[in-house]
Amino acid sequence: MSINVKVLNHLEYITVLNQVTNRLVVFEKVFSEYVKTAKHIITGRALVDENLPSLQKRFYKNLQVLKHFSRLVIEIPVENDCLELKKNLNNAFQQYISTTIDLYRVINQDNLENYQTIMSYRKNQKFQAIQISQVISSGAELSQDKAI
Repeated sequence: MSINVKVLNHLEYITVLNQVTNRLVVFEKVFSEYVKTAKHIITGRALVDENLPSLQKRFYKNLQVLKHFSRLVIEIPVENDCLELKKNLNNAFQQYISTTIDLYRVINQDNLENYQTIMSYRKNQKFQAIQISQVISSGAELSQDKAI
């Protein structure tokens, strides 16, 4: 029994990648909230039941969801003219995941100096999210050029 898999052309791929951008925004909001919560915990302004180990557990769960999402995006079958875009997107996602893992690793240390480290890693993570968006935008621009 064979399974027919739809191979996306450039326009279809860009349409899917626009949805990916929307999902990336959600991930960014979630990770940003984790950093804000970490700051509240470190500075003693957190709710009674908030602590770094439980925050790190929630962070880890979302990191796993991010990794799974990234794999799904990269496994989308595309026509040959989209392979370079797909490769660039994969590289950008891998960098984003790498910076997210770095952020995850430092979020469990309860001291004010660590908050500066957390913010530095968060800045790197945001930069990588922008890189993903730029890769997708460049693909959309290419799609518009092809339509002309």
